Amino acid sequence: MTVHVVLNYELYYIDYSKYHLPIFMIDVRPYNIVCESKNTIMFFIENPRTNIELVSGFFEFYFSTTPNTNTHGQVVSKSLITFRTSIRTIDSFDQGCYEYTPCILFTKGLCLEEMLIYLPPQELSFLKELRFFCKGFENGSCHLCCFDKKNIVNLHDNRFDHKCCMDCILKWGDTCPFCRASIV
Repeated sequence: MTVHVVLNYELYYIDYSKYHLPIFMIDVRPYNIVCESKNTIMFFIENPRTNIELVSGFFEFYFSTTPNTNTHGQVVSKSLITFRTSIRTIDSFDQGCYEYTPCILFTKGLCLEEMLIYLPPQELSFLKELRFFCKGFENGSCHLCCFDKKNIVNLHDNRFDHKCCMDCILKWGDTCPFCRASIV
């Protein structure tokens, strides 16, 4: 996995392999990233987990005085976690498919040493959604909540037409809410 970091218009590609951990502690010392007195940083990580599409951050920080080479410091901010969902609309940010988490930059002197990015706890409910993601969705009415939705799926792929929206089926369980048979 690659972490893309832009500091003061300089682009760095940082390799990171511990994407399964709930906290990313990214060591950037080998890349010799040197800050200035006023800094703008942007970073993004694409697809770190199956249910997370993007981790990104953009913020500015500055040093009021030039630190000594042995002075340790930290910059605390937030990163934006964008989740992968079955609904792809312009209004998807209003539907709660993002979250803010803490992000801390550690410095030594003017050098960036490490980046600490917190990720939300990994829930396994997204695995159920992945089962239906490949089948495709259709527009229609959910037979459980009776609302018109764009993410309707036929639970058994048969003629019985047990159709339900992803919101309802993710809340339900591993059996069909209509016939109690196991879901494909």
